[in-house]
Amino acid sequence: MVRDIFPGVNGSGPSNLMVCNYLLYFSANDGTNGNELWVSDGSEAGTLLVKDIRVGGESSSPSSLVAYGDTLYFSADNGSSGPELWRSNGTELGTFIVTDINVGAVGSDPRYLTVYNELLYFSAYVEETGDELWVSDGTAGGANLLIDINPDVADSSPSYLTVYEDRLYFGAEDGLHGEELWVTDGSAAGTSRVEDLFVGAVSSNPYYLTVYDGGLYFRGGNLEDQLYVFDGTAISAVSDFVEGEEISTRFLFAADYRLYVITASEAYGDELVVYDGATVEVIDYFAGADDGLNFD
Repeated sequence: MVRDIFPGVNGSGPSNLMVCNYLLYFSANDGTNGNELWVSDGSEAGTLLVKDIRVGGESSSPSSLVAYGDTLYFSADNGSSGPELWRSNGTELGTFIVTDINVGAVGSDPRYLTVYNELLYFSAYVEETGDELWVSDGTAGGANLLIDINPDVADSSPSYLTVYEDRLYFGAEDGLHGEELWVTDGSAAGTSRVEDLFVGAVSSNPYYLTVYDGGLYFRGGNLEDQLYVFDGTAISAVSDFVEGEEISTRFLFAADYRLYVITASEAYGDELVVYDGATVEVIDYFAGADDGLNFD
């Protein structure tokens, strides 16, 4: 253990871990200041509260942490502006709100912060356009709506922003085709739906976009969640991922040149599947149909 942030039997619940400028940032609750931004250099003495953004015992709940250059950007609620875009250099003085995108106590709730082509992209809400795709250069006046995908006040709710093949991909709802896979080159004119996977208003719900072995994998589906892959041209279902088994995909991520997928099936229950580009291994923690993993 590096440091007992919340002394006693209660945990501090560290989450949203992000490395920026050789330091590890995360959110944690020390039992006094609520859930706030912390930083660590890997030592006990160097693991510190950066700033009590929402002063007192209430939480600012830092989330969507991302390294943009040598500065950390994130979403936080100071109690008066609602969840908005913040930045930090690891010091209390250098931690401040970038811009109040949705002026007032509601906040713009910036999420899925992702760096693409030296700019910061994210979803954000304003009353006039709803929850849409925004872009920022990291300065106070540098945040702008990129495109209103679902016109007027309706939300397109961009999600799981992921860079793949020099483009930024994400899930979004345009009001006609359900939630589908979209792509942008960073311009409004260069933003479009990739494919209407389930034709019409039915959503394919592309979640957990993950780049692996030259493809963009994601969980998708309407009634059943399957594993899909986009190869830069078309989307296809990975139907034979586990031979002889109908599986439902729960979650996926890539690490150490492998694709890890939490799946559900009649034979194995909820288990971890590991794919290395050639072979598939089911890690059946509890033999048979009993669940080895619980995932929300």
